[in-house]
Amino acid sequence: MEEDLGRVEHAHRWHQQQRVAVDAELAQARRDLGQALLPSFHPKAIERAVSLTGYSPLVHENLAARAAAEETQLAGQIAAIEADRRYWDAERDKSLRGLTPALHVARLTQQQRAFDDFVRSAEHPRLQRLCDLEYGTPRYDVGWWRLSHHQDKSGAEEILKRFPAFGGDFARFAAELGRCRAASAQLGRDLGAAQAVERMLGEHERLVEARRTTKDRWLAWARERIVSHVLGTEPSAMSKWLEREPPTRLIFLRASGLTAKVSYLDGLFQRDVGQMAVELRERHAKLSKLEAAYARRPRVMPAEQFAKAFVDKRPKYQARLARFSKGYQRVHGFDRFHAGRGVEDLLWWDVMTDGRLDGSFLPDVSTFRQTHPDYSYERPDRSFFKEPKDEGLDLSDYDEPSPEVLASASDSGADHAMHQSDAS
Repeated sequence: MEEDLGRVEHAHRWHQQQRVAVDAELAQARRDLGQALLPSFHPKAIERAVSLTGYSPLVHENLAARAAAEETQLAGQIAAIEADRRYWDAERDKSLRGLTPALHVARLTQQQRAFDDFVRSAEHPRLQRLCDLEYGTPRYDVGWWRLSHHQDKSGAEEILKRFPAFGGDFARFAAELGRCRAASAQLGRDLGAAQAVERMLGEHERLVEARRTTKDRWLAWARERIVSHVLGTEPSAMSKWLEREPPTRLIFLRASGLTAKVSYLDGLFQRDVGQMAVELRERHAKLSKLEAAYARRPRVMPAEQFAKAFVDKRPKYQARLARFSKGYQRVHGFDRFHAGRGVEDLLWWDVMTDGRLDGSFLPDVSTFRQTHPDYSYERPDRSFFKEPKDEGLDLSDYDEPSPEVLASASDSGADHAMHQSDAS
């Protein structure tokens, strides 16, 4: 059983490794698809994306205006920071003295720590009383015959033992302690101001970067939405819609196939390895409990019970692992996603396995067969499995809109926002 558990753990690690690689492929395929479907915010690009995919929200969301509005907002926040004299003082120090805000904060922290270490080393239950009564000076007026006088003297001696440099002069020590406390307090104020400047410059840097990447971020957000819509649509229907743009269709088929591959690999693992792991652990716990029961009261286990409890299930487990390996390697090794062009009703499981493996245990496959009761897999013509000619995808007509177009979009977006505000 330990050997079987070892095989299961090995299969689990192997599956995780393969998933990392496939996930990276899928992520790149999604990016490629997003870029192919929506190369920019140009009105023609948006019109084309909606026409190709049927994703109409792109028309109403006015993404170019929203991106331009965010850029304007960020520019205002940047200007507010740059209007603060502290910003330019910090920039000057960084330029002329090489003193960055972080370095300034580090130096102040180090200086304050030195004073704080001295103050902490002097801590004593009687310290504050001695300082308040100005012990060691003529102004200390507690009579020598009083118990508190002897307690003060003892406390002062205990403190001064830690600081031999003061030669037993508590008044000089108290003066130095006061100076350290004042210096630490001032450094604390300076440190707070320096940290505020550091945060301000960090916020300025973040805002500048956000403004620089505004269009890219909005475009990436829009692309992710349209890609999710496309990959959530039945592959057969989307493949037919994209027939008019063969290069885009090929990019879609790759992303769609990789999405299915991830789902199939997880399903294969769960059916053959995940369930097997659960069964092995349950059986291991049951046998351990049985052995413990007989160990407490040594006696011979009936032959029938022994045969039932310790039946050899290795052939069964080995068969399941062999089935897992066969199906997993078939799906994992498939990369001719362009073959999907030759399938009328596109079920990736049948394309990947050539219709030779039962996939009814997979929810996607089961749902597909229920919604397509007359479906019967027909292997695509051999020509569809050949690498198609790279026709390229010319997106030059969909470059970024001109500044005039963006300005117009920004104005309309601002008007829309005002109307919404009035309505609310």
